[in-house]
Amino acid sequence: GWLLGRFADLRGRRTAMLLTIVLMAGGSFIIGILPTFGMVGWLAPILLLLARIGQGMSLGGEVSNASAYLAEIAPPERRGRYSAFFYISTGSSVLIASLLGALLTATMTQEELAAYGWRIPFIIGGVLGIVGLWLRRAMPETEQFEENKAKAQQVKHPLLTTLTEHPKAVGQLVAFTLLSTLCYYTFFSALTPFAVTSRGADPGQVFTALSIATALFVLLQYPMGVLSDRFGRKPQLLAWSAATAVLIVPLSSLIGPGLWNMLVVFCVGLGLYTAMTSIAPAVMSELFPTELRGLGIGAW
Repeated sequence: GWLLGRFADLRGRRTAMLLTIVLMAGGSFIIGILPTFGMVGWLAPILLLLARIGQGMSLGGEVSNASAYLAEIAPPERRGRYSAFFYISTGSSVLIASLLGALLTATMTQEELAAYGWRIPFIIGGVLGIVGLWLRRAMPETEQFEENKAKAQQVKHPLLTTLTEHPKAVGQLVAFTLLSTLCYYTFFSALTPFAVTSRGADPGQVFTALSIATALFVLLQYPMGVLSDRFGRKPQLLAWSAATAVLIVPLSSLIGPGLWNMLVVFCVGLGLYTAMTSIAPAVMSELFPTELRGLGIGAW
């Protein structure tokens, strides 16, 4: 986040987003065609590590660069609407990946998956990355970056500058990200194995509930972005935080066997979460000036 955020502040949002998609697609494709340990020995895990490092750098840079880009191309009165497209694409990707996983497990044996089936999603990801690169090549650079790139070049210690000149923004971003990350990994990652292994829920029902809730998550992004443009970011964030604090314990008591129970848990949790995700790029971008925006979001 720090390296590619600074790169975006100096070289442009478009250039940085071309780099992040190359890193992600390249890493995915390398993993998909990776030789086994039996074929090349320790070179295999070394290549895997390098591919994952590239993908990690891509993720760290993509969030800050895409957020800054969306906020900077949007008219101020429609920034929430534009920001919503960040998680519309992210949520759609998660849903497609989950459905692909379900398709592979339904059509292939465990032996086939272990032998070569696991490579298929990575190769598909690499190919889709090339498509994304072709789409991004035609993107214009933002006017705000062009107007402020000279300022960015004059900043000698950008990370220190964010702390000394924008301490409130840094604190707000850290706190905001902590709760957001907690919600993301609770509902998209940790809840599924917990429901199955600790509460005896049926894996198929949990997957179905999560898939429906993810579709709802995608559909609610734009309406929530519109609400923030009309009523403000702060009221929406406060409503999300308060509702999550009040409802998380009652929702936890519903986790267990039964499709409807899990549907309520996922839909309510992810439905509330859209109040934040729909406006996250706008909120983060509005905390820092243009010359520090990429680094400020990425590093903190």
